[in-house]
Amino acid sequence: MMTELTPALSSRLEAMGIRRLNAMQQSMLAAAGSAADLLLLSPPGSGKTLAFLLPVLHELEKSGRTVSEKSLRFLLLSPSRELAVQTASVWNSLLPERKAACCYGGHLMADERRRLREGNPALAVGTPGRILDLIEKGYLETGGIRLLIIDEFDKMMELGFRETMQKIRESLPAVERRWLVSATESPDFPDFLRRDALRMDYREEEGSTAMPEEKRLKVWHVTSPVPDKLATLLSLLAALAEKEDGFPAVVFVNYREAVDRVCGFLQKYRIVCSPFHGGMEQNLRERSLYRFRSGSSRVLVATDLAARGLDIPEIRSVIHYHLPLQQEQFVHRNGRSTRGNHPAGAAYWISAPQEKLPPYLSADDYEEQPVAPVRGFLPEGADEEGSVFPQALARRIPVPETATLYIGRGRKDKVSRADILGFLCKKGGLKGSDIGLIDVRDHHSYAAIPRRKVREVLALLRQEKIKGQRTLIEEAE
Repeated sequence: MMTELTPALSSRLEAMGIRRLNAMQQSMLAAAGSAADLLLLSPPGSGKTLAFLLPVLHELEKSGRTVSEKSLRFLLLSPSRELAVQTASVWNSLLPERKAACCYGGHLMADERRRLREGNPALAVGTPGRILDLIEKGYLETGGIRLLIIDEFDKMMELGFRETMQKIRESLPAVERRWLVSATESPDFPDFLRRDALRMDYREEEGSTAMPEEKRLKVWHVTSPVPDKLATLLSLLAALAEKEDGFPAVVFVNYREAVDRVCGFLQKYRIVCSPFHGGMEQNLRERSLYRFRSGSSRVLVATDLAARGLDIPEIRSVIHYHLPLQQEQFVHRNGRSTRGNHPAGAAYWISAPQEKLPPYLSADDYEEQPVAPVRGFLPEGADEEGSVFPQALARRIPVPETATLYIGRGRKDKVSRADILGFLCKKGGLKGSDIGLIDVRDHHSYAAIPRRKVREVLALLRQEKIKGQRTLIEEAE
């Protein structure tokens, strides 16, 4: 039991399956009561989100301000929409009576204005561009904000964020403390952080106890016989399919165009995969992530947008189709498979002949992961002994048993998870045990059902209404 926290907060943590804080979280809880600025460095998957949210929640509950105080007290900045939503979701689970205002681009600002005006949030969490827009338009009052938290601060100090971040900081006249959090450190000390800031470094290379031994990642090297690595990727995925814990897998590439190319190649061989990059419309990004989280897709092909903060505990394998230029991104990518309560997964990086490796990486430092050579992809004149056709490899990768339904109604239509569950059972002929993850958004929802029943369910629901409302229902591809 966690005696340091209030009984209500401890109870909510236990409901989330968390009965004990790790050393890093305990230290953060103890240190956060000081008036000092703070820099927290800890490995991916070590529980940093809880580490910086719990002291804030504890402070609110101990002071009796969970409901009574009306002003916005805390501002948390995140580099991506997905990370902002994820952080707000954790907060809302721990303090449902005073939910966070989550602010990011890609949807109507009117919803955020209403939450800020009527929802009495203690915390606003969002992406820098949207937060600054709300401040400049007068919708986000900054006079009561006493604590600024910057998640993934090394990313937020890059050129693309720097000017926006400076404008936000200049708009916070009452800030007393600044907390900076990441798994990797920026080479430049933030000029807005006090020089006497408390530094808490729990990274593994410094003897960290934040990550137990079983969470330490095994990294493998995979050699491609030809410059185009698509065939080797296919062979690696086939090898992972034969492992008990090879999937779900994230394939990282360096460019948006590469996401489309890799997905197109895998889909050619009927391998179900989901694309994810910053050039996609928000609803398509949401759909891709939901399909991956629900098991409707076992492979996510992504840029580094998915490298930071993406919390999908089921991820078992990380594949570097392209190696990142910076070691920091290598660390963040690998951290996707060290989340949750299971033992750490594995990471694989694929190299091609004459490929120049980034300075932080050497093939001699990693054990080779053998994969089957693929006939038809080897260079002319190469030895094809023992090679197999790509179609044969693709058949080793099973189609997911789950599929995703898109339902064109959501929270704004007064539709809840219970409504969708009842609708699918009563009108769609499903059992409760058939239905997996249900995700209700503002204007639409998703539900995971058995793939083998999709056609039958869609036929039954064609003329049906949910809560008296006709709506579009289709398989989300």
